[in-house]
This record gives sequence, structure tokens and C-alpha cells, in this order.
Amino acid sequence: MYSVSGANLHGQWLEENPILIEFQTLQNVRNSEVHFDINQAKLEYISWSYNLFQSANKFYLSGSWQGSPNRFIQVPLPHEKLIDTQLLLTGNEHNLFICDTNSHTMWVMSLEDHKDVKRFNLFTETLVAGATKRLKRVDTALKVCVTNHNSMYLTARGSIYSGALPSLVDTSMCTGNICDIQCGYEHSLLLTDTGQVYSWGNGRKLQLGHGNLTNIESPTLIEALAGVTITQISAGGWHSLALSEFGDVYAWGWNDTGQLGIKEISSGESDKTNVDSCDLPTLVDIYDDNGDTVDLNVKQIACGNRHSAILLEDNTVWTAGCNKYGQTGFTLQTMRVDIFKKSYLCSSDSFIKCGPWATVVIEKL
Repeated sequence: MYSVSGANLHGQWLEENPILIEFQTLQNVRNSEVHFDINQAKLEYISWSYNLFQSANKFYLSGSWQGSPNRFIQVPLPHEKLIDTQLLLTGNEHNLFICDTNSHTMWVMSLEDHKDVKRFNLFTETLVAGATKRLKRVDTALKVCVTNHNSMYLTARGSIYSGALPSLVDTSMCTGNICDIQCGYEHSLLLTDTGQVYSWGNGRKLQLGHGNLTNIESPTLIEALAGVTITQISAGGWHSLALSEFGDVYAWGWNDTGQLGIKEISSGESDKTNVDSCDLPTLVDIYDDNGDTVDLNVKQIACGNRHSAILLEDNTVWTAGCNKYGQTGFTLQTMRVDIFKKSYLCSSDSFIKCGPWATVVIEKL
């Protein structure tokens, strides 16, 4: 069961209201062309203007398609034989990215014209200069991570490829095998199976977590987390979250709308100042409505453009940050949520995802 709070301006959540607040439950799609059981579908990708679902080896797009909003279509694959293969599907505001993990082929399909398709092979680009790891020809893409400004590909052997024409990223300095990647607007994160986090990209909003505004070209260990075993990472627009093995959340980067969820810092007995940004990963404390510390572990994290969501071990969802489109789960009278507040109680084991301006709770039926 999908419950959503956030922007629906393009009809991407298959509901009539342009903004969904307080986690509205989605309904099935029935029309003359297709019957779509949303509770049996997997949400693959959340965009500002459309969403991608997978059901029974078919992909569906809801929202804006070829310049028109409120569409619901089966994604036209570039070759019919792709239906029976293992595909990864994601996108950005301009294109869909369809990856065939069997043939290592990527198709980039324009959202304006589905016949405008570019094709390339993921693993045939040259090695980056100075790299010590050799390219492994027998490999499989596990994850594709794309934004308007960035694209990365994680393989089963722990290699990372980056760019419009993918080249191998030098990860020889990383300890352990790479198990996850995340893309922000201008920065990237990777996580290794030893629990270490590395970042690189643009640091102008402190989103890299190295204590400065420096841009970094290659993955660099976030030393402030070096003594903590991290199990999950998430990258927002210009902020990041990390979850430790003990259920603690660390946040860093831009905090212009409270998306880090960090409580105000007292600079004196009476005056308090908002945390504008954090240049290093900072432990996030969670407080109830009475101001008391919540002594529960966090089991999942997720970042939107300028908001964040966490799922606690009691299956409650807590959110912080910008609420312009109701994405934190509160009414629109609340424009921002400066610290994590409880916004939803799940009825069963659940999973959370954030899109740019939405939060989704996926509950097991």
C-alpha cells in the first residue's frame, strides 16, 4: 500500500488533487487501456513531474509524458525483446534511462519524443588516468543513479562508472567493497561494506561533509564518520544523511529549510540560532512534542530535494524540512519543519522513499 504526501502537480500520483497532504493512500488505475494494481507494483523512480513503476516485467509512467500532464502509459521499450530481460529503469527531467543488465546496454530516451533514443555500452569506456584497478569485462549493473547534472552506475563487482558516456571512477582508495551509491544535485556518495562513506563533487553548500567548501574530483573518505560503521546513505539536493549500525542518524550540508532536522543550538542563555548548515556529519537527536528525547533506533533514512524522512523501529515516520508541497506530511500552513517531527504511523512493516518534493510510505499488506 502506497501513502503519499507531496506534489502532484502533473498527476504523477494518479490522484486529482494537485497537492497530497497527510499521506493520502493511492488507488488503483482503471481505464479503457489498462488495469494497474498499484499495490502489486514496485515504485522505481520519483521525479518532479513523473513516476516510474514496474509490474509483471512491464514499466509504467505516470505524470508528464511528451509535454502533457496527467498521463499514464506503459513505457515503450526500445526493443521488444527487452521485456524478458533484467532491466533497470530511472530518469531525470529530460530523459528515461533503460539499462539491460544482461547486455550492459543503456538506452537514453527523450521524454519529449520516445523515438529519440541514444544507445551505448556501459563498460567499454577507457580507464580514468592513473587508476590502478583494471576494468572487469564480466560484470553486471546493479544500480543506476541519475540526476539532471549527474549519472552513476554501480556494478556487481563494486565498480562505479560516471558520466553521460560512462568512464570508470577510481575507487582504489576505498576500503572494502562498494555496496551503494547516491547522487545529489552536485555531489555523490558511496558506501562500502566496511561501513565507510566517501563523497565527491561540488562542496559549495557543505554537502560533502569535509568541513569546507572545496570541490573534490574523486571519492574521499568522510573522516568525521571514520569511527562509525554506517549501513545506509542518502543524498538530497544539497544535503546528506547517514545511518549507523546502532540506529543513529548523522546529517550534513545545506539546512536552509530545516532539512537536516537538527535542533536549534543555544549560543547563550536566552538567544538561539538556527543551524544554517553543517560542514561535518552531525548526530541528530529526535524529540517528541514535549521536548523529550525519543529513545528509539532509526531503521531507514531518505532525502528529498530540501526535506528528509526517517523511519523509526516503532514504524513511525518522522520528517523535517521544506513543506511547500506538503512533502513532510503536514498541512500547508506549516511551511517548514525545523526538526524531525512525527508525521505518520504505519500499520505494518514499511519502507520509505523520498522524491524531490514528496515522501512515500510503502506498507506491506
